[in-house]
Amino acid sequence: MALKNIALVLSLLMVWPTVFLSIMFSTLGNLSQNTVVQTVESPGGEYYAKVIDSDQGALGGSTFVDVYKNNGINAILFKIESNPQRVYIGDWGEYKKMRVYWKDDGRLVINSVEYEIK
Repeated sequence: MALKNIALVLSLLMVWPTVFLSIMFSTLGNLSQNTVVQTVESPGGEYYAKVIDSDQGALGGSTFVDVYKNNGINAILFKIESNPQRVYIGDWGEYKKMRVYWKDDGRLVINSVEYEIK
């Protein structure tokens, strides 16, 4: 009988944190919403830049510019890409007034500031 009680208590101690964490992640797990608002390909097609609006609700948000090397593998349902190089972080909603273009395959211009891509 004592062994049953110990097993019951240990089971409850393991179940409650799992239930609690499941509820927390399902309600608060998606606090930010990232939206790609613009994609600009380099002149030679070697790179492409994504302008991302990151809305974090009441916390505010940011605007990012990530550069990807254009050597990903296209599968039927998804694309495998290398890790991006983040070249710009700005204020939330800033993408509406941003001017993003490629000067050449190695230089990206964001709001008149040149960024070298490696």
